[in-house]
Amino acid sequence: MREQLFDAAERVLLRDGPNALTSRAVTTEAGCAKGVLRRRFAGFDAFLAELVLDRIGRIEARSAALHDSTGGVADNLTGALTALFESVAHGPQ
Repeated sequence: MREQLFDAAERVLLRDGPNALTSRAVTTEAGCAKGVLRRRFAGFDAFLAELVLDRIGRIEARSAALHDSTGGVADNLTGALTALFESVAHGPQ
């Protein structure tokens, strides 16, 4: 559920902009009750902080993988960007 909420937040942010990023918009996009977000996080600010930390972790992991890769530059960047924006590409679950 945590990833589902994070992915929904990314879609709202990219589609509608930062002013539209609310707890209601996230839970609606995720297709779950608003209480789900409240039960899993101390508040919406805590949710946003966890989202940022999660996405930073993803970027760091992809960066390390790129450094260790022996593939071509174009293939490596395509793979990295696809993985980074995977949640946006798949839409609501």
